[in-house]
Amino acid sequence: MVAFLHILIFLDLDNGIAWDFFSQTIVQKPYILFGMATFLLLIPLAVTSFDVWKVRLGRNWTRLHRLVYIISPLQCCTMPSRRRATSSACRATSCDR
Repeated sequence: MVAFLHILIFLDLDNGIAWDFFSQTIVQKPYILFGMATFLLLIPLAVTSFDVWKVRLGRNWTRLHRLVYIISPLQCCTMPSRRRATSSACRATSCDR
């Protein structure tokens, strides 16, 4: 839920749901791709997190939810790359932080 709200805030408040600006932002800030990949990988986990799906999928439920071991490091890649992008942008504009 938090990831979904984060995406909505990014799309609406930051970009005003302007897809051209959104695509430019992705090209300028490649760390957003890590966040988008993480979000897309979390969707099947969120959908199948209910007990009904646990019974339906059986042993495959466990296999599917082991994706969290792939998703977590991928999500962790967003922060260092975001900080690098922010610090290089600050050096380019000579802002103090």
